[in-house]
Amino acid sequence: MGFPLVLCLLNFASVVFAHGYIKWVGVDNKLWPGFNPHVDAAIKAKRISFGQSYSNHPRYAPDNVLRSDIACGSHNVPAGAQAPARAGSNITFGWSTWPITHNGPIMTYMGRYSGDVANVNVNEIEFFKIGELGLLPDNVTWATNVLTANDNVTSATIPHDIIPGNYIVRHELITLHFATEDSRYYDAAAKAKGAQHFITCFNIKVTGSGKVQPPGVKFPGGYKPRDPGIYFDLYRNITPYPIPGPPVYKPSGPAPVLEDKPYEIVMPVGNLVEDIKYFNNMYYQAWKWDGQTYKRNYDAIHGWEDGPNKNLTRACTAADPCLEDIGGSNPSYGL
Repeated sequence: MGFPLVLCLLNFASVVFAHGYIKWVGVDNKLWPGFNPHVDAAIKAKRISFGQSYSNHPRYAPDNVLRSDIACGSHNVPAGAQAPARAGSNITFGWSTWPITHNGPIMTYMGRYSGDVANVNVNEIEFFKIGELGLLPDNVTWATNVLTANDNVTSATIPHDIIPGNYIVRHELITLHFATEDSRYYDAAAKAKGAQHFITCFNIKVTGSGKVQPPGVKFPGGYKPRDPGIYFDLYRNITPYPIPGPPVYKPSGPAPVLEDKPYEIVMPVGNLVEDIKYFNNMYYQAWKWDGQTYKRNYDAIHGWEDGPNKNLTRACTAADPCLEDIGGSNPSYGL
């Protein structure tokens, strides 16, 4: 199956979540599927991402940054696979569609760990920042605007001088539309004031001959509720915008020239027949979300699986892909 076609199929899942999630991630020219909780949990898929048990909707209370899930998202499940990556290579993140009103910075961190990833306490990992983008010099364009203009793709480079070994990549998008004191702009009923953090972690193994262990920060601990870049009124604050967290680590010396590698694709299941069923299932879920959530105007802050009326909302699964709104039979997933 060709590289563009796989991306096209993965795009079917872009409306599964109210805000956004990582559909795919490219690590050193190898394309890995993101974690789709409505299918992947049911088939016990092994992904390089830390899986979410349901839609990764954010918390947006002022003390959000003090919660344990600020490290790798809510209800995260350790990654079941690991992506190899050469020091100095790129990591590319393919996001789903993103709301134009949800603006803020995008940052990427890495943190080294030892042992089995299943036993790692992500709150004890020391993360160093490898990439960031906030408000551009025009004082109008945000990192999220750049993301959507670039077909919802962003990337970061693995420092070429770091110690080889096991790492967790922490990719974070922060939206600031509720980080305001002005009640006209936040959800007064929910008293939601504070930044929203969309975080996904990935499991990679870095190869190379580097010797550096960059200093890092732990999460929680890397941010404070009143940090200027966290509690920032994008409607009225005077720029420039201070990106939260530590500065980006800058590797020393010239980067080595890496040998070109051909693109590789990791299919969601690894079996052609079941992969077709997988993409078919994702397609129907996308229609379910569009038909049930947006047309009925549910609160888009919540996923259907955690919506305000649990009697009218539910998660699609492999056994029940939620087809009654669009007709057709239930295609058995067969796993």
